[in-house]
Amino acid sequence: MMRSRSGSAAVEFALILVPFVLLLFGGMEFGRLIWTRNALQQTAFATARCMGVRQAPCATGLLPDVARSVTFARTRAASFSVAVPAAAVVATAAGTCASQGGFSRVTISTSFRTIIPLLRPILGEAYPIRVVACFPNQT
Repeated sequence: MMRSRSGSAAVEFALILVPFVLLLFGGMEFGRLIWTRNALQQTAFATARCMGVRQAPCATGLLPDVARSVTFARTRAASFSVAVPAAAVVATAAGTCASQGGFSRVTISTSFRTIIPLLRPILGEAYPIRVVACFPNQT
């Protein structure tokens, strides 16, 4: 007696589809996570530098302005299409880095939220991202 093979390709496709789609979109989300972290790191460094050299967007006269620096950081992050709330940015004009004083220090702490529902059990509802950047203050 011959067995019918109709439908075997559909069953094989169904077995492979879920892992393939998860791998494909998981790779894209991982890339988006790394890109977001790098964008925030670049934002933190640009803000620390802006404060350290007393550039106009981050200073009032020759004095660093923390409120303007936070606005600068949020604007810079938005240029990368990354939304950062004001409470997530901590700018310190007279901070320490590696136990050395005289640095402008910027810390950005936020969460990455995946748009793929199947990845939420793996990454959690919100994956924390924290970046720190320092730049020596110019006198």
